[in-house]
Amino acid sequence: MRKFAAILLLALLLFNFLGYRVLFSMLREESATHLEADLDKGLYDSSELITLRVPLSMPYQSDWGEFRRADGEINFEGRHYRTVMRKVEKGQLVLLCLPDHYRTILENGVNDYAAHSNDLAPAAPSKKSAASFKKDSLSGEYELLFHSFMKQLFLSGREKSGGFLLAALPCCFLPSPGRPPESSYC
Repeated sequence: MRKFAAILLLALLLFNFLGYRVLFSMLREESATHLEADLDKGLYDSSELITLRVPLSMPYQSDWGEFRRADGEINFEGRHYRTVMRKVEKGQLVLLCLPDHYRTILENGVNDYAAHSNDLAPAAPSKKSAASFKKDSLSGEYELLFHSFMKQLFLSGREKSGGFLLAALPCCFLPSPGRPPESSYC
């Protein structure tokens, strides 16, 4: 019985250290996969597109006649955007970006969880959540954090396009490439 309790507590500790990171990274990947598939199929509201213009300083840059599909992410003032289309005109790179509401909610949930799990003060506490904390119970804080995160997660509108199916972790992880070698050419 003691051996079983020790194994259970060790598994709980390991999940507390690594499990939430794995869970959040899986949710990020799932979100990116669904959004990219929707963008490839053209299933987005074009009225939500935001135009960004970035000056280019490249000599002999020719203008593009039309927009081309592009994949990318932009984080601006705590909000996440996905690049849908791009075009070069008049020495500027024109990006059409779509707000990624789910990714913004997920990142805010990750930050809130990290702040609560490390006993840090939240950046902008809301009066509703601050009033509903039970100061004498740890389970009350956990339940509040978990339920608010799950509510944001599943009420974000993504369930309309099929919901989330958590993908299994790949059987092996590929190492990320290192820095390229330094050139001796100057």
